[in-house]
Amino acid sequence: MKKRLIPFAAIIILLLAGSAVNAYNTHGRWSGDSATMRASSVGFPAGDAYRTALGTVASRFNQNPSEFRFTQRYDDASVSFDNDQNEVWFSADPDFDPAWTYWWYDIWGDIVEADVVFYNGEDYTTSMSKTSLWSYGGTRRPFQTTALHEYGHAAGLEHEADEYNLMGSDWTHISCNGATARSYVGEDASDGLVHLYTGRDGVAIENVGVTLFRRTGFSGEYSTHGHCKITNSLGTELPYTDYAGQRRYAVDKGQWVRVWFT
Repeated sequence: MKKRLIPFAAIIILLLAGSAVNAYNTHGRWSGDSATMRASSVGFPAGDAYRTALGTVASRFNQNPSEFRFTQRYDDASVSFDNDQNEVWFSADPDFDPAWTYWWYDIWGDIVEADVVFYNGEDYTTSMSKTSLWSYGGTRRPFQTTALHEYGHAAGLEHEADEYNLMGSDWTHISCNGATARSYVGEDASDGLVHLYTGRDGVAIENVGVTLFRRTGFSGEYSTHGHCKITNSLGTELPYTDYAGQRRYAVDKGQWVRVWFT
């Protein structure tokens, strides 16, 4: 016997900058510590950039410090809901905008199936070039952060509004090195996964991260994020100019400043 849960939309929620409080939310767990996700052969064909990006997402998810892991498979020729397989596909139906995850449960409340559907009319990009992404002033939604958010749902995480978190506004739960951005699970979502599945090798590992994004508020179930700031000693933000979607501050020699981090 299975029960279908109302799905959650693919947006994101975050943690409070500087907060030491865990705010992750969960909706259930798998009975074991692994599950296989099967990607559609139509939406993720061999050699396609979305297939490569989905593989990166699975790999990034599996870097979390819990015992839980996804195995990513491809070339599923027939996808549908409630068929005892965990599947990933694109749909032209705007009801799935931007992406949705659906779960089914057994009579004991364990997850037995999770399906992820992306709306193909969303302005996604598989590029992780920083300036092309919403996160840094670009025009495209990063597919990797959206998919990682949905895989969080598939593993048992719900939305988060009170902390800087992948399960909040995913496109601003992102880091960069030079011109390249990077998706990642993050500290609070990792805590949630450790809560559900224990730490790797049975140890409750505490994942640590530092970011220049911070929680700025919330929108419904999702935390909203913005760039951290540099202020003077009184807390007034310093003058800045835009540099590749980030703030470049003017700091005088010998000046005392405060730098914000999450």
